[in-house]
Amino acid sequence: FHFLFFCFFMANAQTASIKNADKKYDDYAYADAIKAYEKLVEKGFRDEKVFQRLANSYYNIGELKEALKYYQELFILNENQEAEYIYKYAQCLKSEGNYTKADEILEKFSKKAPLDKRAVLFLKNRNYLEDIKSNSGRFDIADAGINSKDSDYGSTILGNQLIFTSARDTGSIVKKNFKWTNKAISTLYAVDLNPDGSIG
Repeated sequence: FHFLFFCFFMANAQTASIKNADKKYDDYAYADAIKAYEKLVEKGFRDEKVFQRLANSYYNIGELKEALKYYQELFILNENQEAEYIYKYAQCLKSEGNYTKADEILEKFSKKAPLDKRAVLFLKNRNYLEDIKSNSGRFDIADAGINSKDSDYGSTILGNQLIFTSARDTGSIVKKNFKWTNKAISTLYAVDLNPDGSIG
């Protein structure tokens, strides 16, 4: 009797943990969902949906190295995945420089979703690495001196200023975090542009 009660209790606890993680995922609170799903995985829970959502959560917050780890686990569990998982898996492989494997996965993606614009683009541009190589070296990339360790993006020039968006932590007393990533909410910033093009 005690053993059956213990099994019942453990099954209910696991179900509650999955529901909790799923709620965070469904609410786009990916950073919190990651913590909840990883606790399940650490306890040895190997469920296809958990790996799908854990990999997607990492993908959605831009941590592609971690996403790749869980997409690989997912495809070990079941190689026959929906097209979107296949595509994201290929993108993670590219981010790690594994272009050969990424192209193999993109071939599967284009067979699974032949009308998807991304599949059509891949099939039209199979030699994309050659195109990248031939266009490389035309520009020098340098640190602008204003980048942060957080997400800096969406720049434009307005008059003599560079306007950009950043999720940097400014150290203000009132902190608002974006539940998607648990990072500071993005804010617009402006810096002066000097006549020579450098940043003031």
